[in-house]
Amino acid sequence: EEHNMFLDGLKVHGKGWKQIAQMIKTRTVVQIRTHAQKYFQKLSKAQQNGNHTEVTMDTRSGPATSTSTLPIAVQPAPHQKKKKKTTSKRKAAA
Repeated sequence: EEHNMFLDGLKVHGKGWKQIAQMIKTRTVVQIRTHAQKYFQKLSKAQQNGNHTEVTMDTRSGPATSTSTLPIAVQPAPHQKKKKKTTSKRKAAA
């Protein structure tokens, strides 16, 4: 059930982990990110093996099989800000 909510959250919010965590009240943002990382790794491996739609994730209530039409790289939601790359300048010790 949580995995299906996670997939729904991905469709709606992209990589908006905070928004997905708000949808799944029993999980923290860190837990959502960890689940996403494992899910994308399994999805990538399944696609490399020629299985483009089905991924099985272990959950508290047993295995959850999802047939995903999501691409491996989910784009960030339009309302999310992209982080700017900054360069830090260190002062040389005199």
